Amino acid sequence: MSDRQHPQPDDSRGWPADDREASAAADREPSDAPPKALGHPQGLWVLFITEMWERFSYYGMRALLVLYLISGTSAISKDGQENANPGFGWTGAEASELYGIYQAAVYVTPLLGGWLADRFLGTHRSMLIGGWIIAAGHITLACTEFFGITAGKAVTMQTGPGAFLCFMAGLVLIVIGTGFFKPCVSVMVGQLYERDDPRRDSGFTIFYMGINLGAFLSPLVAGTLGEEIGWHWGFGSAAVGMLAGLFFYQIFRPKYLGDIGLPPGRESATAARRTVSDKSARESLTSVDVQRLVVIVVLAFLGNIFFWSAFEQAGSSMNIFALEETDRTAWGLFADGGLLGGVFKDATFPASWYQSVNPFAILLFAPVFSWLWVWLDRRGANPSTPLKFAIGLYLLGLAFLAMVVGAMRARGPDLAGPHWLLIAYVVVTWGELCLSPVGLSMVTKLSPPQLQSLMMGFWFLSMAVSNYFAGQLAAFSTKMDTSRHVVEFKEDAVYAEVRYDARQRRLSLQFVRSDRETPLPIATQTPRFDATFADGERVIGKRSITLTPKEDAGDEGVSEFIASSEAVPAEVDDIEDISGTLKVEVDGEPLSATLVHEHYMFVFEGLAGFYFLLVVVPIGAGIVLTVLTPLLKRMMHNVQ
Repeated sequence: MSDRQHPQPDDSRGWPADDREASAAADREPSDAPPKALGHPQGLWVLFITEMWERFSYYGMRALLVLYLISGTSAISKDGQENANPGFGWTGAEASELYGIYQAAVYVTPLLGGWLADRFLGTHRSMLIGGWIIAAGHITLACTEFFGITAGKAVTMQTGPGAFLCFMAGLVLIVIGTGFFKPCVSVMVGQLYERDDPRRDSGFTIFYMGINLGAFLSPLVAGTLGEEIGWHWGFGSAAVGMLAGLFFYQIFRPKYLGDIGLPPGRESATAARRTVSDKSARESLTSVDVQRLVVIVVLAFLGNIFFWSAFEQAGSSMNIFALEETDRTAWGLFADGGLLGGVFKDATFPASWYQSVNPFAILLFAPVFSWLWVWLDRRGANPSTPLKFAIGLYLLGLAFLAMVVGAMRARGPDLAGPHWLLIAYVVVTWGELCLSPVGLSMVTKLSPPQLQSLMMGFWFLSMAVSNYFAGQLAAFSTKMDTSRHVVEFKEDAVYAEVRYDARQRRLSLQFVRSDRETPLPIATQTPRFDATFADGERVIGKRSITLTPKEDAGDEGVSEFIASSEAVPAEVDDIEDISGTLKVEVDGEPLSATLVHEHYMFVFEGLAGFYFLLVVVPIGAGIVLTVLTPLLKRMMHNVQ
């Protein structure tokens, strides 16, 4: 028998003693209750569509953020054509770090927003304030286009202050607006139902599908506009989505939501009863309340942080993998001469389209999982909430096995097939469906009524920590090569790191300080590399290669140099096949040193090693959570 089939003790708040009484209470709707549609309050569909448009705006911008930041600023793009759609020219590590900070901030501000809604504003007014600020943020991002940047230079406060400040201002506005909007819309869904209404979980599942309908459409619309036409068009379409959601909400709210969401003290009898069962609930917490809050805390940190830190690679490292390491011709479908050749300017579909796989899979599989939980419940085998979290972590780890294989396939001149990302996103989605909608419902049911918005904000705070870690992990992924190829000068004082891009046959050289991380600008004459090339053990030939500065040298010099694409023979597909001596003059002193190939890991190399970590860690967290499940289940006191 499941927990919901056992009698539930009265916890002194007037809750029904068992499920039969809860069902009867749910059926006896007061006369002022909002109308129903398909067995649910019609207000659910108002919130469904409002949140759909808000998520359209959010995920549209999220799909573009890292891609925009790493897009080059040079007048000529890599394919030799005019760069008509420049970005910020940041490195993948820099873009991922900002992505993580932004995503974390988006989930921190709901803590304050939830408190303000609980105490002063009400969820309705807080949603309106947040929605308009979010729309202003997207418009501000689009206005970055009107500020000039320096060609060939990464956009910073020094090289493009107008564009930099405008872009950052847009991100800040979205962060602030989301703080007001995000916790309140979920709480309003919970306020549509009596506390033990059996329709509550399915209502949240329907609401969750609305979130993902918007998330599915946005990369296809905003992503295509941003990558193919202009980044500002993509950001502008996100603003249109938010405005559409606001207009819909304000038109239909009075009829279908009634007094739900009004400031404290102004609710109708029904809304007040759904928010607080009696005055004593506002005054003190029982021991049962405290234990249930502990369950929220454990699942928030052990479940959320380990799950979402890996999951949010979707917008950063996996987004970059889609752009740079994946064959996006779709098995030749979009390639020149293919069935859909010529549809896109570079014969590949936009990398941001992969961001639609996860929400599409949710729309496809959410009804299946919803049916599965009901089917298991009828047989007394429905997993408890903590165990569902653990299952989600297991599936997450398995999903990244596909990324390990894809990363291994992308080594050298080859690209990973488009199916590896598809497999990873689908299996990650299965894990998400075990965790995320169940988590939202759990917070509203385990939280004391007077702390619901605050605890929803706390739930999002744990996701903020997750997103910050996700950004740091993604930045780390760009540095997690299991081998380095260096030239050492002046007894560890100066290093030159050699890189080789086999797809573009491009040899590059970057001077770094003794920490082997910080770029070291050097006023130097053109470096020369006396190289020997091999194909396995067979020597192909020897050449003396001249490397030129990647960008104009400033007063301090330049740290990165590149060779022409013809400098390296076409047969060479791995930097391990390159050896030789680098000659350079630094501060008037001629220096010469030999290229050394260093290896310091042995399991998986580069991105494959990074994604292997994302296999092991979530599965380990799932094992811990499985062990804790019996204890957490008792502390929930029959709430399922």
